Amino acid sequence: MSIKEAEISSTQLSLLETFPSAAAILNNSGDIIIANTEWEQKSTTGFFIDTPIGRNFFEHCSQAVEAGSDDALMLVIGLRRVLDRETTSFQSTCSARNQHKGEWYRVNIKPYEESGAILFIEDITESISAVHDLRDSQEKYRQQFDYSINGIIIGTPEGKVLDANPAACKILGYTLQELKEGGRRLIMNEDDPINKKASKEREKKSVFVGEKKYLHKSGKEISAMVSSVIYRDKDRGLTTINSFWDVTREKKIQKKLENEQKFTRTAIASIPGTFYVLDAEGAFLDWNEAFQEELGYDREDMLQMKPTDFFVEDDRELIRQKLEEVVEKGRAETVGRVVTKLGAVRHHKLNVRSFTNDNATYIVGTGMDITELVETKTANNRHYELMSQLFENAPLGIVMIDHNNQISRVNNGFKELFGYTSEDVIGLNVNDLVTTDEIREEADNISKEAFSGTISQMESYRYTKSGKKVPVLISSVPVSTGGEVTAVYGIYADLTPQKELEKQITNLLSSEREARQKAQKSLKEKEILLQEVHHRVKNNLAVMAGLLDLQLLEEDDQVVFKKLSEVQSRIFSIAKIHETLYQEKNMVHIRFNRYLKSFIKFLPQQGFNNEIISKLNVNCEETTLNLNQAVPAGLIINELINVLLPDSGNGALVLDLSSDNDTVLIQLSGEDLKTQKFSDNIDSEQFQYKLVSILASQLHGKIEVDTEKKCVSVQFSRNEMKGSSNAFLH
Repeated sequence: MSIKEAEISSTQLSLLETFPSAAAILNNSGDIIIANTEWEQKSTTGFFIDTPIGRNFFEHCSQAVEAGSDDALMLVIGLRRVLDRETTSFQSTCSARNQHKGEWYRVNIKPYEESGAILFIEDITESISAVHDLRDSQEKYRQQFDYSINGIIIGTPEGKVLDANPAACKILGYTLQELKEGGRRLIMNEDDPINKKASKEREKKSVFVGEKKYLHKSGKEISAMVSSVIYRDKDRGLTTINSFWDVTREKKIQKKLENEQKFTRTAIASIPGTFYVLDAEGAFLDWNEAFQEELGYDREDMLQMKPTDFFVEDDRELIRQKLEEVVEKGRAETVGRVVTKLGAVRHHKLNVRSFTNDNATYIVGTGMDITELVETKTANNRHYELMSQLFENAPLGIVMIDHNNQISRVNNGFKELFGYTSEDVIGLNVNDLVTTDEIREEADNISKEAFSGTISQMESYRYTKSGKKVPVLISSVPVSTGGEVTAVYGIYADLTPQKELEKQITNLLSSEREARQKAQKSLKEKEILLQEVHHRVKNNLAVMAGLLDLQLLEEDDQVVFKKLSEVQSRIFSIAKIHETLYQEKNMVHIRFNRYLKSFIKFLPQQGFNNEIISKLNVNCEETTLNLNQAVPAGLIINELINVLLPDSGNGALVLDLSSDNDTVLIQLSGEDLKTQKFSDNIDSEQFQYKLVSILASQLHGKIEVDTEKKCVSVQFSRNEMKGSSNAFLH
């Protein structure tokens, strides 16, 4: 019995439309009587669907069979069996290609009424793809599991081992069977604090990533990085997957690196002075604590500054050149003036090296603060220059000799006294030059005693280059270094004037009767005698000053040095007065203006800066003073210079001397003079200020201080003061 389209009711057609998949009704001959919308939309898909209504399905499938499709052949056989009612259903899975894309369909055939059949075509491409993907995923997982370089253990939270990959067995030293039998307790100390912490975190979060401790079969402990996860499997049971890798070697290397870094940081911190590392562009990468402690810069400053920013402007070009030099040559050294954050300038000795790492160039440098050394060297140079001036300009002949009596240095006084030049005497035995056989033993003994540490003084005579016999006062002064006498100063004072005067005095004494008869001549002789006294006083003071010179050459204590210099200046002040009296042949009066100009020439020998002399303005009127006024007046000027000049020893000074018949006025002024300090201390008990007050009192004068004009004046009345020397006849 055939099925006719008219026999299909609208209800049955509506029911066919409700099917979610393509569906069609075939008659006993295989003709498609009717199909739902889904069938018509899929009419271009696959060999078994591309059959519009009215076409024979067997004829359509036979084309695919002839093309070699097994799925089409099975579908023809199955449909025929259902139409012939040999079976009540047929189901098959068929594949098809659509635009090079694989598609899969499930075909279901059921009998329809007495002789027909109904065909259902369901697209199962996604399901088939999912199955294939699952199989691929499982295969990939198995490959990864078996060949992973990380150890993987699958187990339970209770500690049972379900599976382990070859890497896990190799890392732990056990076979898979041993791991399954021994479980977690075999390979892990569960009481270890690190393992306890890991277990608690995994229980709380169901996952743990971090370090755990495993036990090797040999008993060795293994540090491992672990990724551990708990998940619920298909049977709703809990399973753990632990992926781990041995980091024992890495931990040892890390520990070694940490120790090396600690050692490096300790070594860097112990480096004296500053230490820093720069990149090729000059940016700071690292530095030690001393860099910040000595210079005062913090980390933010360091990261923003360039190397040249730490130096004074005048030194920056030099630093740039040295940085270029170290990149080019690998090393450089220099001394630069570094500016601290507070603005202080410090001298640093810089040593810089460069090295290359990973094709990058780095610069490593150290800096040593040598400010005190530079200042000491500068002070020593000034001290040496001062001592050299004192040595060269001393009014006495001075020679320096070594242990062999060989001359290493002579001053101008020696050359003038004995008629030699420096080229004549340097390196020669001094006693070969100025002695003869008759006094050679005496001279050698003086040298020998001096090198034993004995200071001596005696009158003798020596010979000039021309052979002239000269009476001299000889002083020998040892020079010690580290407690050992390394040189000796020989000081020669020419006694020729004194000897001649002594001879004259002897002659005068032998002619006393004749002297009495010639009063005028006798008075002249007394004046000569008094003149000789002044000369001897001057010479003795000069010897004292010379000895102080030698003491100053050895003195390192600046306080003692200053005090000795002050004493020396007072001796010079008095000595110049007696020298002036001797030169002017006047025993009781002195031209004080001439004395002042002579006195000023000796300021450098008293420790004052040469620059003072170049700036000194001396304005002197013709002024004559009695000796007893001249001495305190000279001393008071000396003391005022010492107390008024600034501590630096620098400063401009104006000295004015004016007088009339009755009054003498001495003024010292200058912009940098310490007039305020002088005003505050003039009545104090400090020695220098007390001495100024005493000297002013001896002159019956007064001292006035103008702190605004920076001026100090001393005024006193000129008179014939009674004393050891005055113009009164009494």
